[in-house]
Amino acid sequence: MYRILISMLLICPTLWAQSAFLALETDLGAPKINLLAAIDIALSKNEHLLQSAQDISAQIGLAKQARSKLLPTIEGSAYVSRDPTESMGSQLGLRVPLIDVSAMFNIKSASISVNAIKATYERRRDALVFDVALAYIDALLQQRLLKLAQEQHASSEIRFASAKRKAALGEISKLDLKRAELVCARTTAQIVKSKAGVKTSAGQLAYLLGENLQITLDDLPKLSEFDQQDRVILNDIAKTSREDLKAQSLAVQSALFAQRSALWMFMPTLDAKASLSKALEKDHQWQSRIDLTIPFYDGGFRYGLLQSARAYTLSQKYKKQLLEREILLEVEGALNEVQKQKELFEVELQLVAIGEASFKSAENRYALGQATSLDVLDEQTRLFEAQNNLEKVGVSLYAARLRLAYILGDPRKALANG
Repeated sequence: MYRILISMLLICPTLWAQSAFLALETDLGAPKINLLAAIDIALSKNEHLLQSAQDISAQIGLAKQARSKLLPTIEGSAYVSRDPTESMGSQLGLRVPLIDVSAMFNIKSASISVNAIKATYERRRDALVFDVALAYIDALLQQRLLKLAQEQHASSEIRFASAKRKAALGEISKLDLKRAELVCARTTAQIVKSKAGVKTSAGQLAYLLGENLQITLDDLPKLSEFDQQDRVILNDIAKTSREDLKAQSLAVQSALFAQRSALWMFMPTLDAKASLSKALEKDHQWQSRIDLTIPFYDGGFRYGLLQSARAYTLSQKYKKQLLEREILLEVEGALNEVQKQKELFEVELQLVAIGEASFKSAENRYALGQATSLDVLDEQTRLFEAQNNLEKVGVSLYAARLRLAYILGDPRKALANG
């Protein structure tokens, strides 16, 4: 037992040192921060989310490139000819696309893709909110467990000191003294473990927030209990609110327009061109014409592009169908998890009540001389374990309800309406 304890004491400082650069320092004198404020910080400073925002700008740039195919273009050039009368000159030309159905469908596809990327970004925001909330409640849980461990250790030290005095007087056996010493060692190990948990959870929260802070964590806000609603209603909420499903639906539309664009590449295009040329020692000359481009054979490029577009469209349709099924399964699983955690929470509440009654009874019997201090210590240890389990199950229930809100679309709705 002592070897295990010593090993833990040697290992934990190393773990603390590794996570120190991400530590979210907690100080009783530091300002409190609640979960909603932590989410706001993460949304404004998380590097991964800021990087994802650039995908929108990139897609907007691609949409502008697609639109350029239907906009007039102006080109200038200079030339040198073998003709002695036109040895040098310059030309300025204007090209106006008249009919290019393929380009029109391509523009529509690119515009829809912009909205799809925006919806994907919103889902990433929702995922970040959910991750921050989980990290926050885990950090708060670890702090509560550490406080419980410290209270238990202080009590076990008092009982151990009393046991040593009684052992010296011969009132208890050496075995009972060892039992008291073992309980004290266990609570010491629990404190070490809890401190490591506090450091780890705080580091994870600081990583998601995008900066190190010196704060204290406030209590968790209440959540809207979506699990009280009918399953059919929740399924409808998920289908209409999930940003990733919206993004996938837009991706299907974009793929369909891209497929039509590839199909119309087999059709002719019509352009109007006008140019102004000036040869050396000659007057300006205006030229204008209308070009009709009829595609014949390009080595199979258009056919390959059409085949690829059709396959991509089918792939996006299948992805949408699978996502819809996954959402239904996720809602069902989240509801079952919430129900399970609710039942466990009720059981743990009863166990804590029983533990408190047993501990109080042991103290009364000890005061009357009908129980030893070790009996009191055993009951207190059982109460401590029940309190620990209650804290863990309570956090698990909170996380399960938060996950249900995330599956339904946005966990912030549950926090705002709680």
